[in-house]
Amino acid sequence: ASDDMTSLEREEGASPAAKSPASESPEVAAGSPEPERLWLLAPSRGHIQGEYALQRGRDNHGQALWRQVSGAGWLFSSGPQGFWCFANNETDLGQKLGQIQSLEPHGGQCPHEIPAWQYHDGSAWHRDSSIHVFCVREDFLAALQESERKQPEVLDTSVWLLAPPYMGLQGEYRKQETRRERGQPVWRQVGGTGWIFSTTKGRWFVTDGEAGIALSGGLLA
Repeated sequence: ASDDMTSLEREEGASPAAKSPASESPEVAAGSPEPERLWLLAPSRGHIQGEYALQRGRDNHGQALWRQVSGAGWLFSSGPQGFWCFANNETDLGQKLGQIQSLEPHGGQCPHEIPAWQYHDGSAWHRDSSIHVFCVREDFLAALQESERKQPEVLDTSVWLLAPPYMGLQGEYRKQETRRERGQPVWRQVGGTGWIFSTTKGRWFVTDGEAGIALSGGLLA
C-alpha cells in the first residue's frame, strides 16, 4: 500500500454520541420482562456481535444494561424514552457513544422488540436491515448461519504474512470461523498478537493488537 506504514493508521471517526429525544419523561412504558441474555446479529460490526448478559443494577436513568459475554461491548439506553445503543467498550458507555442504535426511541420496549436498527460509519447514521437482536440463542444462530450463507467464503483458512520490517507480525494467521468485522472475516496470528481485518472502506489492515480492529487502525495496509 502507498500509505506511511510507520505509524498507526485510523480510517474511521470516533463513535457518535447516542441520540436522545428532545424531551424525556421519567415514565417508561411497560414492555416485556428484561431477558437475562440477548444476542446481537450485526455483520457490519462483528466485534460487538454475539451474546450479551443482563447486569446487576441500573444506569442513572433506571435503565437496564447488558454486557457482551465474549467481548468489550455494552448495550444501554440513552435515556428513559431514548434509544437502545451498542457501545464498543466501557469508555464509550460512560460517554454514551454508540456505533449501533435503534432507529426510533424504544418507548419502554426491550431491545429484542425493536424492529429497525442503524449504524454510524464515522460521519452519518445508516439504516441496516441486517442488524437484529434476539432473546433466543437458537434464533440467533439460525439467523447467523443464514447471514453467512448469503456471503459464501472462498478465502483461505490460513494465510502467511511476510513483512521483514515487522518481524513480530510475520507468520501464520488463522481465520476465525465465528467472527466477522464489518461484514468480512478476520484472521488471528498463530502464537502472536497480530490480526488481519477489513475496514469499512474495504482495505485490509494488519494490526498488532485486537484494539486496532475497533479503532480501524493498523501498522500495515
